[in-house]
Amino acid sequence: MTAQVPPETPPAQGADLTAADVAAWLAASIAALRERAVAINAVNVFPVADADTADNLVATLESTLAASAERDGAFDLDSLARGALLGARGNSGLILAAWLGGFTRGGVVPLAGALEAAATHCHAVVAAPAPGTLLTVARAAADAAGGAAAAEAAGGAGAAEAASRAASLAAWEATVATAHDPNHDPNHDPNHDPNHDPVHPVRHGSDRGVPDAGAWGLAVLLDRLAAQIAGEDTTAAARRAAEVTLHAAAARRLAHSADGPRVRGGAQGTGHAASETATDPHAVRAAEPDTEIVAAWADTADNADAADAADRLRAVARAALGSLGGDSLVVTDLGSALALHVHVHRADLAAWVREISAPAAPTRLTCRDILTDADLPAPGPTAPAP
Repeated sequence: MTAQVPPETPPAQGADLTAADVAAWLAASIAALRERAVAINAVNVFPVADADTADNLVATLESTLAASAERDGAFDLDSLARGALLGARGNSGLILAAWLGGFTRGGVVPLAGALEAAATHCHAVVAAPAPGTLLTVARAAADAAGGAAAAEAAGGAGAAEAASRAASLAAWEATVATAHDPNHDPNHDPNHDPNHDPVHPVRHGSDRGVPDAGAWGLAVLLDRLAAQIAGEDTTAAARRAAEVTLHAAAARRLAHSADGPRVRGGAQGTGHAASETATDPHAVRAAEPDTEIVAAWADTADNADAADAADRLRAVARAALGSLGGDSLVVTDLGSALALHVHVHRADLAAWVREISAPAAPTRLTCRDILTDADLPAPGPTAPAP
């Protein structure tokens, strides 16, 4: 897919972002993610070690730009968000699409409010949020941005610069923290033991020392956001310092996996790495989900019914999760559009597709073998895209 390239415009320094600024920021983020793709993919261990987080984030952002409409020469925020949702790829891509949907929902003004909406929305669409992931970085960035904007007495342009700078610094710090403590969550009750939480999954103990790939990806986006609003040198020192740690972790993973294929998890429903020394990617428990489904519905009747349609899809998907099994369920909506991601068992693929297609046939349905990264035939019909 070839992404639309936004027209050349000077950075929106000292101001909140326009739709054209958002498009330019996302284009810069695509370039930055591509530069780090090998390293980010190398540390992709959660929810499954399938080495594709950077690829999924780039593909989602490319879809965001390619599907966005231009009105009077300017990118439209709703079209950007809709393009992300309908073109999202993988678990990380759909969570990023939800983050972008929240970010643009209020018109990205004020910036701190947009970051708060983004963090809240992407957390809400994940059926079982896990600490130490992209969600943790989104929350840390939003909290830091809100505090910085509130402290900026001048408001307006100064608040936007302060918010973007604080968000990026917090994102890099939180991303590095996911390596030192994979279950770190700044809002988590220290008296609560996540290992005994039946709802919220945790990253495996063997993940210690490995940063979260999705967290790193979002930190890159927030770094480019700060560069666009407050200037290229705003968080350069923090980025360089953080990426010393992050690239070192990636290098260790790459060196360790150089003589064997990538591996995926072993514990049912968690997606944790079964063994970093495994040489046979098929030597995992048969009970673990091995297939990825990504489905999208371009229109669910009209906007008035969109919230109800999203609730119905969540209810159907959660029921299927209970009866058929699976993990990494994400359901998100934007206007009349819906999207879903889930990891399922191959034997239950057709049943899963029947369940989620019952309310309405999806306009886009892709299925992928997690072990081999091969596309699979999607069972059942899909509705024509409008």
